Amino acid sequence: MKIIIPTDISESTLKALKFLSSFNSSKSIDVDLLYVFNGDKNAICHFSLRDWKLGKVDSNLFSKSQHQIIEEIVNNFSFITEIKCKNGSIEAEILAEANSGNYQMLLSATHGLNSLRDIVFGNVTQHLVNDSKIPVLSLPENYRISDSGRLLLISDFNVQEKSDFGNLRMLIDQLNLELHLLKIVDEGMAKETSIKSDIISYANSNKLKYDQMHIREGRTIEEGIHHFLEEFDISISAMATHARHGIKHFFLGSLTEELVDEINVPFYTFRIEA
Repeated sequence: MKIIIPTDISESTLKALKFLSSFNSSKSIDVDLLYVFNGDKNAICHFSLRDWKLGKVDSNLFSKSQHQIIEEIVNNFSFITEIKCKNGSIEAEILAEANSGNYQMLLSATHGLNSLRDIVFGNVTQHLVNDSKIPVLSLPENYRISDSGRLLLISDFNVQEKSDFGNLRMLIDQLNLELHLLKIVDEGMAKETSIKSDIISYANSNKLKYDQMHIREGRTIEEGIHHFLEEFDISISAMATHARHGIKHFFLGSLTEELVDEINVPFYTFRIEA
C-alpha cells in the first residue's frame, strides 16, 4: 500500500509514523513524505533515506531541528521510501501529489479549527477530505491511542449508494484490522429487523467481511457517533463522503468535514461514487 504524508518535518510527523508502525502488520506499506516550502526557498528535491545517510542531500534546505527529525525518521522507520520537497501553495501541492495516481491513501494530521478563517473556510485537512481523489486518514492532534485493531465503518448503509471499497479493504488487510459496522438510528428504531437486513445486504454487495454489526440510537448522528466512541475502543473510524462543492455544500454541508475536527479517533474518509 502506497501512502503519502504531508509533513512540516516536526514531532507531528514522527507521531504519524509511530501511528502507522503501531499496527500488527505482516504486509508491507510504502510511505512518501511531502514537504512544501511556503516561503523564500525555491527548492524542489526528491531524496531517499539512503541518499540522506550518504550525505547526498543539500542540508541547507532544512533547519537544525528538522535535521534531527529527519535523522530520527531515517533511523527508525524503514517503510519510508522517499522524501519529496516542493515549493508553492501547501494545499495545492498536497492535492496535486495525492491525486497523481501514485498513492492509495493520504495521511494528514489535523489541528482542528483554530481561527475564524478556519471556521468560515475550513482548515487544510477539511479541504483535503473534500478534494482528494484518494482516501484521507486524518490523525487528530490528541487522538486516543488504541491497540484494539478495530476499524469502525459508520454509514446509513443505503444499498443504492455505491462507493469504491477497494482501498478500504486494502487498509484492513495491510494493517490487520477487524471491521466493525455502525448505524445510528432515531430513538425507538434500533430493534427493527429491517435495519440489520439492510446492513447485511450493503456489506454483501460491497464485498465487506465484517466482524461485528452495531446499531445505536441517537437524537442526531453526531451524538450517536460520539456516544459510541466513548464506550467502544476503536483504532480507526471510517466514513464515506459526498465531497460536495458549491451551492450544495453551502446548504447541505458535510458530516465528514464536521467530524474530522471533532472526534478524537483517527478518521478515514473516502468518496461516494456519483
